[in-house]
Amino acid sequence: MTARFTATWFRWVIFGAAVLTPSLGRAQNYRELPIGGRTATMGGAGTAAGNDSAMPYLNPAGLAGVPGDIFAVSATAYSYTQRSYQNFFFPSGPPPALGYQAQSESFSTTSIGETPSSVMYFRDLSGPKSTIQHRVGVSLVIPGARSVDLVASASGKVGNGAGQQLETAAITERDTVYYLGPTYAVGLRDWLRLGVSLYGIYRRQVSTNNATLTQSLLGVTVGGYTGQNAQLNESLSFAPIVGMQMRVAPDIWVGLGFMPPSIATNGHLRASTNSSYTTTSGNSAQLTQTSTITTEDLNYSVSEPMRLNVGIALDHRQGFSLALDVHYYAAQTAAKATGVQTYQVQQAGEVTRSYGVPVSLSTQAQDVFDISVGAELALNRAISLRAGFFTDNSSAPAIGTTVDSLYLIRLDRYGGTLGLGLTLGSFDSTAGVVVARGDGRFGALDPYITKAVVPVSTDETTAMFVLSGAVTIKEAQKAIRDALPFEVPLLPDLGGTPGNQAPAPRIPSPLPAEPKPPPPTLGISRQISLPSPPMPGGPLR
Repeated sequence: MTARFTATWFRWVIFGAAVLTPSLGRAQNYRELPIGGRTATMGGAGTAAGNDSAMPYLNPAGLAGVPGDIFAVSATAYSYTQRSYQNFFFPSGPPPALGYQAQSESFSTTSIGETPSSVMYFRDLSGPKSTIQHRVGVSLVIPGARSVDLVASASGKVGNGAGQQLETAAITERDTVYYLGPTYAVGLRDWLRLGVSLYGIYRRQVSTNNATLTQSLLGVTVGGYTGQNAQLNESLSFAPIVGMQMRVAPDIWVGLGFMPPSIATNGHLRASTNSSYTTTSGNSAQLTQTSTITTEDLNYSVSEPMRLNVGIALDHRQGFSLALDVHYYAAQTAAKATGVQTYQVQQAGEVTRSYGVPVSLSTQAQDVFDISVGAELALNRAISLRAGFFTDNSSAPAIGTTVDSLYLIRLDRYGGTLGLGLTLGSFDSTAGVVVARGDGRFGALDPYITKAVVPVSTDETTAMFVLSGAVTIKEAQKAIRDALPFEVPLLPDLGGTPGNQAPAPRIPSPLPAEPKPPPPTLGISRQISLPSPPMPGGPLR
């Protein structure tokens, strides 16, 4: 059994140490989901003149322009993502000493998602003719939701065909950030709008990682590794968002939105890993197995970066509209975790060893600039055609060679949007598609040549179908009244006048009497002559 074929202890150690290291894993792109209705299908450009469900997050001032009490929801009804990785198992190529001859390789990297991106309810606190308009409400916004599913395997002959090697990997990750909170907006004489949102920000990441590597000779295992890792990261922080929209000329608006770095309050990182190494002792056929179990329950915090977005728009809703936004996200320490990582190590024939290791981890976020460009053409008073372009660059540092970069993805994304808007009375709806393309690097493990993490090329294509709808409360009340089987003049929630009398049931009108069928008629008519009655006294002689 040659040394070039037998798996070395160091190879398994570097393989296992990468999986044992807890990941701070946070979303590295800030604009993964389109939000709002009109804003989403105009490439995300809504800072200057937007007034849909994206505004509480993008620019709270836009809510001063909504028509009265309103309920709105935007949903990414369906998304499909396809990813590819180059040289996943051998990022530096197969080592010549291993004598590897590939036999089969399989990758499955598609993922399907369904996520609502924004929901809001707002009330008008002022009359329709007031020169100062007040709006107050609450919203839930999901600006980021990353889903990763990877299943891969590779097998081949090693040691000049005398042995066999099989590697498998399965990675899943769900990373979602939620913004929930109230918003207040005020409009001054239809030329200046101001607004503020106060958000609680909840981030949740769930990930699993399974990896195996087995080498065998003539059907007998001579070395290998297997490991499973499950991790849950949760954090809570708070941040205000302030905004302004100003009309500087007829149909010309400028806008600004600003969010300071969020203030982290608490969070936890919980992880558990079970790994097992099998190695051959020297030149003998005796196998040695070592098992390691690690657990982490760490203090964890995530801070959202400072964000500044400015925009300008030509806003002519009954004609042609054009909007441009520029977004800036500041560099900062994005996530931190501190605590103790506990180990239980057991080797065959030895006593189990238990110990703890202090852990202090952090990740950095870089500066990011993004742009959005959108246009809208009103085909008539009810239908509008919308299109846009956007960028979504990554804030993650370049993929390094240490285990901290293992299985991390850094993608710079860009894409386009296309949609239709339909307005019927006070009901507004949008249907559209968003297509995004990402190119970047992925941290792949190379336990053979460099014995480190190697950045390899990766790309990603995502298609999303976006639906949104908004309706004023009065329109919803009217629809409910029309649908109920009884009159509702006295229900205040449906626009009636409060009173003590219960609503009278609606009495259906009586049905008209069923008409009687006409008498039957004969098809053939006959004339019959009857004899005349006899005259009194008999006939004359």
